[in-house]
Amino acid sequence: MKVLLRYSSVTSKEPHIAKVILETKAMINIVRANVSPVGGETVLDVSDDKYEEVVELFRSRGVDVILLPDPILLDEKRCFQCGVCISACPVAALRLLEGWR
Repeated sequence: MKVLLRYSSVTSKEPHIAKVILETKAMINIVRANVSPVGGETVLDVSDDKYEEVVELFRSRGVDVILLPDPILLDEKRCFQCGVCISACPVAALRLLEGWR
C-alpha cells in the first residue's frame, strides 16, 4: 500500500522513516521524496502486513499521512489531454509529450 507523508518545518527535522522501520521492522520503499528544512512530502510503499502499524506511528510523530489506496490509472479512451493527472500523480509517473499527448 502507498502513503503520502507531509512534513512541516518541525517534523521534517527528524528521521521519522528510519525510526519507524526500526520500530516496526516493516519493509518500506521510498518511491519519491522532496523534503527540506521547511517541510516536504514523501511517497512510501509499505508492506501490507505492517501498513496500519506504520501509518499510526507516523501520525503519532506528528507527520500528516494521506492514504493512497488506489493508483491513478490512465484511461486513454476517456483522456482529453488536460494535464490534471500530471499534478495529481504522487509518484510523477505521468507526463505530457509533444502535442499535449
